Amino acid sequence: MATGCLLDDEKAKLYSRLVNKGYAARFAFTAAIFGETSEAFFWLKLPCAMNYEANKIKSKISTKHFEEATMLNKITSKGPSVSGFEKIGSLGEGQLKLMAFEQNELWLYASERIPWHENLGGEEAIQNRVHELVSVGNLEGAVSLLLSTSPDSSYFYPNALRAVALSTSVSKSLVELAVKVVAANMVRPDRSLSGTHLLCSVGRYQEACSQLQDAGCWTDSATLAATHLDGSDYARVLQRWATHVMQTEHDIWRGVMLYIAIGAFEQALAAFRKAEQPETAAIFILACQETLANSWSIDDDNEDVIAVTKCYELYQEKLVHICMDSPPFLH
Repeated sequence: MATGCLLDDEKAKLYSRLVNKGYAARFAFTAAIFGETSEAFFWLKLPCAMNYEANKIKSKISTKHFEEATMLNKITSKGPSVSGFEKIGSLGEGQLKLMAFEQNELWLYASERIPWHENLGGEEAIQNRVHELVSVGNLEGAVSLLLSTSPDSSYFYPNALRAVALSTSVSKSLVELAVKVVAANMVRPDRSLSGTHLLCSVGRYQEACSQLQDAGCWTDSATLAATHLDGSDYARVLQRWATHVMQTEHDIWRGVMLYIAIGAFEQALAAFRKAEQPETAAIFILACQETLANSWSIDDDNEDVIAVTKCYELYQEKLVHICMDSPPFLH
């Protein structure tokens, strides 16, 4: 390089390639020479920004500007050191990305960051991934990631809220899925009611009733079912309650009453037989036949009815013999 010259031969050749590319390119070159990193990339991106404003940019990323950025790297990687040369040479494409403004550019760069966040652990990395997914419009991915939060995490409630809120922007089916997952994670004594409220908000009353029953809130479940369910859906809630009463609480009368309420006469009859109360089963049949008449749902040829009736007849015969053999009772 000749004494008194600002550029050595290599940089002079690079400048000769830029001299006819317009003011912005020459200004970028000059800024790079003096180590003004941000200014150099500003001039480099300026034509693209102006063209974008005029709606003339069609490609996702301008190859031209990457080529010019590469040239700037060459400028700063050779020759005598000027303040800031080393710094600008190490930034290159990364600094160019900081100047991104075009929709496709921003979307592409964000998409590149998502896999990077996936390799990091911890809640903060997850929050960053969610943020990037939302930014690029991948709401389903964001909802899925938020729903994976452990119920024991301090982020559980805010993440659950965001998952449900974001799902409303996607589809009704995703809302229902999000609510079901969140509600399932709330099946605990201190959270079950909150979960059922979420299920009710999307009309999942059957599942809300099941969740209440899982939490031991049997009466609440039946009340909710009576309000919102009917037919077989309502019957399933009461039938499960009846089974619980019979097997866990060992309250045959209450359990049978619930069976009767849903028309499960055969199960009621079977309950009396299992409890070894044939006489109660028999008079139960008589009472049902008398009250229900033609609407009595158990056929007289039903195996249980025949067995109970026969057992009751034997019981009556035995009772008669006992009475006949006993001395008369005098007042």
